[in-house]
Amino acid sequence: MPGLGLMVELGTGRAGLRNDDAAEALLARILELPPKLGLGLTGIAAYEGVATTADPAESARRVDDLIGRLAGLHARVRQRLGPSVPLILTAGGSLWFDRVLDLLGPLARGDGRTRLMLRSGAVFFGDHGVYLRGLSAMADRGMPLAGRIGGALRLWAEVLSLPEPGLAIAGLGMRDVATDQGMSVALHLWRDGRDIGPRRGSMWCVCTTSMPLSRSGRRPSRCRSAMCSNSGSRIPAPISTAIV
Repeated sequence: MPGLGLMVELGTGRAGLRNDDAAEALLARILELPPKLGLGLTGIAAYEGVATTADPAESARRVDDLIGRLAGLHARVRQRLGPSVPLILTAGGSLWFDRVLDLLGPLARGDGRTRLMLRSGAVFFGDHGVYLRGLSAMADRGMPLAGRIGGALRLWAEVLSLPEPGLAIAGLGMRDVATDQGMSVALHLWRDGRDIGPRRGSMWCVCTTSMPLSRSGRRPSRCRSAMCSNSGSRIPAPISTAIV
């Protein structure tokens, strides 16, 4: 390996070269570097997590397309370097690494000098929202990891006020729990040291201090911008919340 290894990255949505011609040009530039610089090609990379859309079928097509481009670039790199040079081949977000293993695993094993590395960020901890849904989808594709990766964070908040039936104001606002993909999810409701919910079939909605928390079975009119879900379903939220 060189003193400082360089990776050629293919990408979409974030960083990375957008087309194969640009990747070939960068590859050629790296291979022309004089050895005295201590720089050299270590391998190639991609991140397929941002190739997705709201449509699962289209997401799968885009993910497979990016991984296929990565496999093609690996073949061209191997042709340039010969069979004996070790390479790193890396991809793998937290929700599509099964496709990385399916498509690139046989390639790496067959090559014999390529090390396949996954870069999944949520390998131990997820959430009760986007990762829960994603792991369930991965299980449908044949990799049953749902239940093995748990939520990373649970927060407790006081119910500050019950101004009317079906409305609870919780002291947990956006300054306390910033959100990324969806609102926080209420896991339990406690009163007098006793867990009183959520019950099967009830609906919960976690909002900021100026918005309601409800289990009325429908989305309350004053909480239209929050994410509500039936308990036990896949819930799009970055963290979990226990309301006390």
